[in-house]
Amino acid sequence: MYIKNLGELKALAYEKQLTFAYLACERLYPNYVHFSNHHVFGDPTALKEAIAFIRSAILAKTLNHTQRERLLHAVNEHTPLPEDFDSILASSALDATSVIFHTLDFMGDQHSSSLEDISNAATDSIHMFLQSKLSLDYLSPDFENIIMQHPLMIQEVHIQEGVITYLSKIDKIEEEDLETLLAMQDKEGKGNLGL
Repeated sequence: MYIKNLGELKALAYEKQLTFAYLACERLYPNYVHFSNHHVFGDPTALKEAIAFIRSAILAKTLNHTQRERLLHAVNEHTPLPEDFDSILASSALDATSVIFHTLDFMGDQHSSSLEDISNAATDSIHMFLQSKLSLDYLSPDFENIIMQHPLMIQEVHIQEGVITYLSKIDKIEEEDLETLLAMQDKEGKGNLGL
């Protein structure tokens, strides 16, 4: 586990936890779009619809269970299997859909274990991407250190920790908070892999 203050997130109100998950969905979504465009697979608009649903639930503080179930099926339908593609981008796209799926699932059961899955999917996506991009040997003694010191991983860890710190300091989630948090993690529409 790379995120030092993840335990603090589990103690926050549900809307704040959902906000953390929503922001991860937004960060990983461009990775899916990049994969979809290059491999002519899936439907990014189905995932974007799910993300918009999550955002609206944060602000409205209500949940349409029928819509959530429909979106769970839609996300699952557009999830790639990495073994079907000769590209590390398939794993990145899988992580993006996993984060959205876990978030929709979390909205139903509110189990805090989903938050760790969401956090880990975001860092694991970078971990696998860097391992492939840099042709790293996982048996090398410097393997983990090289990944942890890479700017992409440092940025992801800082974003997650910064979001948790921000959420810990506010009373409730407002529209302007979502905009501020989105601006904190914006990479010019490039997702957490910088693609």
